Amino acid sequence: MKRFVYLLLLISILAAITLLSRAYFVSSPKHATLEGNSMSNPSAAYFQPGHTTIVKSIKVGEQGGVLKVTDTGTPADGTVIDIPKGALSKDVTLSFGYNDGKVENISEGKSSDIILVLSTEPSISFQQPVKVTVQYSSSIKPIVIVGYSSDDKGRLHLIDMGSWDKKHNQVTFMTFQPIMFTWIYSLSY
Repeated sequence: MKRFVYLLLLISILAAITLLSRAYFVSSPKHATLEGNSMSNPSAAYFQPGHTTIVKSIKVGEQGGVLKVTDTGTPADGTVIDIPKGALSKDVTLSFGYNDGKVENISEGKSSDIILVLSTEPSISFQQPVKVTVQYSSSIKPIVIVGYSSDDKGRLHLIDMGSWDKKHNQVTFMTFQPIMFTWIYSLSY
């Protein structure tokens, strides 16, 4: 009987620790930079949309293709979108540009201040991951780069990073869908 009481006490302590740690991570500012919006979590980072400008479009089909953005004088310059063979089941118009909105309320890290937009007409999902390689300033020396997509309510969601080329100041993100995205630099440990 004594062992049973000790076991119940131990289970109760572990449950309390678990609940307290969840409450800390849900409300901590560090976690708030990951996901949420200003409505559900006032300390969460969020995207305040602006105007989207498309700078380049191409027709792409089942064979895939590459869209390179150069010499537009916009934040989209230096971006390469690689659509692999099999990512599309039909021809679409792939468009790429930027949005002049802003990520607000970042509690940790530094915003890239660049919001890029990948869209398709008609709107589809990719059957293979599409690689979007972006250029970042050589004056930035990040320890970590974290990509975020924005949904229609301005909430930020983590996106997959495919690779990071520090030598050429490039980072590649992966997506299975048209996306509006940005990235945040962590400049210290």
